[in-house]
Amino acid sequence: MDLNVSGGFSHAAVDFRPTLNGDQREELLYEGLLNYATDNGMESPAEYASSNIGTYAYKPAMGYTDWRKELLRTATHQSYEASVSGGNDRSTFYASLGYNSQEGLAKNSSLDRYSARLNMTQKVGKYGEVGANMMFSQMNQEMNEERGSSINPFLCVAMTMTPSMVVRDEEGNYVGAYDGTSLNPLRDILTDYNRVRMTRMFSTGYAAIEPVKGLKLKETLSYDYTIQKDSRYYNPLSSAGPKSGSDAQTAKGFIEYGKLISSTSLNYVHTFAHKHHLNVLAAYEIESYQTDHASGEKSKLPSDKLTEPDNAAVLNSFKSATQAYRMISYLSRLNYDYDDRYYIAGSYRRDGSSRLSPNNRWGNFWSVSGMWHLGNENFMKAVKPVLSDVKIRASYGVNGNQPGSYYGYKGLYSYGENYMEAAGSYESSQPNDLLTWEKNYSLNLGIDLSFINRIFASLEYYNRDTKDLLYSLPISATTGFTSYLSNIGRLNNKGIEFELRTLNVVSNDFNWTSVFNLSHNRNKIVSLNGLLDQTIEGTWFIHKVGLPYHTFYVKEFAGVDPQTGYAQYYLNTKNEDGSYNRELTTDADKAESIPYKTATPKVSGGFTNILNYKWIDLTFTLTYSLGGYSFDKLGTYIENGTSSIYSSRYNLPAYMMNRWQNPGDQTDIPRFVYNESATSTNSSRYIHSTDHLRLKNFTLGFTLPNQWTQKLMIDKVRIYFSGNNLLTWAKWKQYDPETPVNGEVFCEAPAMRTFSFGAQLSF
Repeated sequence: MDLNVSGGFSHAAVDFRPTLNGDQREELLYEGLLNYATDNGMESPAEYASSNIGTYAYKPAMGYTDWRKELLRTATHQSYEASVSGGNDRSTFYASLGYNSQEGLAKNSSLDRYSARLNMTQKVGKYGEVGANMMFSQMNQEMNEERGSSINPFLCVAMTMTPSMVVRDEEGNYVGAYDGTSLNPLRDILTDYNRVRMTRMFSTGYAAIEPVKGLKLKETLSYDYTIQKDSRYYNPLSSAGPKSGSDAQTAKGFIEYGKLISSTSLNYVHTFAHKHHLNVLAAYEIESYQTDHASGEKSKLPSDKLTEPDNAAVLNSFKSATQAYRMISYLSRLNYDYDDRYYIAGSYRRDGSSRLSPNNRWGNFWSVSGMWHLGNENFMKAVKPVLSDVKIRASYGVNGNQPGSYYGYKGLYSYGENYMEAAGSYESSQPNDLLTWEKNYSLNLGIDLSFINRIFASLEYYNRDTKDLLYSLPISATTGFTSYLSNIGRLNNKGIEFELRTLNVVSNDFNWTSVFNLSHNRNKIVSLNGLLDQTIEGTWFIHKVGLPYHTFYVKEFAGVDPQTGYAQYYLNTKNEDGSYNRELTTDADKAESIPYKTATPKVSGGFTNILNYKWIDLTFTLTYSLGGYSFDKLGTYIENGTSSIYSSRYNLPAYMMNRWQNPGDQTDIPRFVYNESATSTNSSRYIHSTDHLRLKNFTLGFTLPNQWTQKLMIDKVRIYFSGNNLLTWAKWKQYDPETPVNGEVFCEAPAMRTFSFGAQLSF
């Protein structure tokens, strides 16, 4: 029996969005008001700034508010797992129970998870075998509002809640954070709730018979069932809810998922003449998936204690839907090797999906591969002491992706609209009978080397072409739609992956192994629909032939004019010869947007070390990424001085202290002027490097000597400390460098720095 127990605590892996403190913010806003009055020719700029600064920056009677302390916390977590296994030559079993509890970085956020697993096999007679795997888990999660919500705690800390805003009055009662509003994110975070309970049951059973040695017929049936229940409540003053100041809102819903898979396979494994090894498989699979959901929202609750929707008087909305799809697959595979020297393999499958029209439902996918185990050739014996082993391998094949939409090829109408008190409908999607599988054609070439049985190197080159790319193509809004799901274009990814594993020290008492890996990927769009050369995606992205998929499209920032402090931009208008006009302008509207950097890093990887000395073990992993970039969407809000009363109360980033202030200042942060945008919101000013080195994992363990544990009738006791994201060295330090895939950064929850302490016991 095994027993694992651990616990610990977490906080943000990097300083999340460093902002100005109360005094610094007042200083900057005063300067911005002064500059504004001066630029507009007011008679007494200092008097104007002094009379208005209190509107935006003031010190409350109880002192400045630390919103990080009010909304965020050091979170704790704990984990328990027990398992038992056993059996004999006829039957085996494995069972486990687990519990995990974790607080979130924001207050009133948490996750609890219960899990159980049971695996069994049983021989039946001389030729048969049956088995079953069963898994149950239940997760209960308390979540905060996210993304653009005014009570998203990370958004509040970084942008909306300034040190001048108060949480409570002198008597300790919650108040509006600033005059004339009811906004108080701490009150709402602690009063509102957004709860999810997800229960999953996954079961697989199989029966196999081997009537002839090496020939096995197997039937597998599995069912994956998940039900998710959501409940939500907004208090009457909540800034995430009705905002009416009179009616609370409550909602409840469920989503049910069910997937049934049946697989029938015939597998033949045989060895001929001791050197010819053959493995052949043929299979038939059916997959059936269905989802059902319903949710409703009500208001007019009798009290803040009776938050169940059944207690509310007014039905605001109700939604429901059922969706389903099926897929049929025919599979085959052949593996052959001769004398552990020459390997060949091939596979073929034919898939039919209900997500595609009957004319394009079926896709054919295949692969071929081979390997030459050069190290087992007789002529290699002479170099064996140095070059211990060599393998050369290659593969080529095609696989497919189906649309995410279950009914993407159909023209659909949606109902439920109220049209003059009668049932109404609208066209919700356009038909596309030509929609088909997205196909990935992949070539892989690799070599594996071993030197003196202590140094192992692996190098692989890959080239993957994605054709018939599933893409929402922008179309004219006059059609009633803004995009159209279709198969267009071609995307190419090529690169290398390298791994070096070394046994640095091997002895009875001390062992040290290192693993270094590196990957480089080059991504580019080869073609779109044959007519378009590029499409603009949102405000600051472009999809252009010849460029990476995630390429930023911005006005190129040219630094700050040291004499005036204004941001400068390259015009980047096109010259007759096709080159860019590199003249400077301080008027962002005159500058043209151009394709700029990409979010995809040039190189990424890690370095792991595993050390054991007697009863001590140490493992740590460093990860790195170089050559990628991100776009600071939040920076476009908090750097600019604007005329909006609300945004004038935004926080300001700590790096604004390095702004231009006097003629001759050398800085890349423009002068701050209230009521005037400091930079264009789609400027390369907000594009930052994601280069970083991170101590991703660290574990130190102590295994008690056997002579100690045997007296307690315990086979093994190991006590350990582990940490994740312990140290980060980043080129841009304002947010976590591990950004979303497309590089756009707003107010995502930061990665957690986690410290854990635990024990593992085996009986």
